[in-house]
Amino acid sequence: MTEKKTIFISWSGPLANAVAKVFREWLPEMFDDVDPWMSSDSIQAGSRWLYDITEKLQKSAFGIVVTTLENKNAPWLNYEAGAISGVLTGDAYSRVTPVTVDFDDKSELPTTLNQYQTVSLDEPGLQKLFLSIATALQKDPGVTTSRFRSTWPRFEQMLSTAKSVRHSSPHRPQNEKIDEILNLVRTLSDDAREDSLTDQRTSLVSGAVLRYCEYHQVPYVGILNLTKPGDRYRHVFVLRNDHGLTTEVAEILRNDLGAIADSDVTFVVEGTPEFAALDHTQYFPRDKFEADVRARLQKRALSGPSNS
Repeated sequence: MTEKKTIFISWSGPLANAVAKVFREWLPEMFDDVDPWMSSDSIQAGSRWLYDITEKLQKSAFGIVVTTLENKNAPWLNYEAGAISGVLTGDAYSRVTPVTVDFDDKSELPTTLNQYQTVSLDEPGLQKLFLSIATALQKDPGVTTSRFRSTWPRFEQMLSTAKSVRHSSPHRPQNEKIDEILNLVRTLSDDAREDSLTDQRTSLVSGAVLRYCEYHQVPYVGILNLTKPGDRYRHVFVLRNDHGLTTEVAEILRNDLGAIADSDVTFVVEGTPEFAALDHTQYFPRDKFEADVRARLQKRALSGPSNS
């Protein structure tokens, strides 16, 4: 029996939640062997929610990021979108799609999200979304188009109802915020399952950072890990002398990388007194960092379920 492919639906806030639930119901009618997953209802009561989310992120074949004016800057969406692209092989940027619910201008998205192919919550946009999923799952586009046309009238009405949900808070419940990922991982005991969870998070985040740096051509030569036990993550990206970044662009990149990695990220320039004064014990040259991350991703691809 063929294992179902996970479609990870990322959301934050009541409006996005309502739309995400429509996608969760719609996707199995579009594709026979998919498992739509959103954390609000898919995690069993009493289970380890962080472990479940990490596991599903690893197995995802495609990611839908339900984006609203209220949640577009939410760290959680940045984390999940980056984590999905970090574990996918091939053209990862074609397999993560933000869906804009209540705005159409892609320029309103933060750079962590506008690097992906964005669609609007309308008939042309959603047909494009489902055809992208069909490509990722190697499905017949003709069958996908036919199913879309037959199901659209019913789900258009469901989406219209979902869009009537009023904004309240752009945040998920407290136990689902990204800031708790760091706190929970630090308090894990040393049993094998929890060690594995820490490794999984490291792989997901590292992969997402690698994808982001490649896409935006971040001119760094290495990374310093200055995290101390019991403290928040802290990383320093060492830039080339001739990096050419303006202050404004550097600030955008720094903030984005901090959101993706859930870390205090700073930039220094190689060869400067500021760089020389830092602790170089955990310095990773760019070549070594990228090679290690690719090795991790390749190992997971060989040992885990196929995403293609």
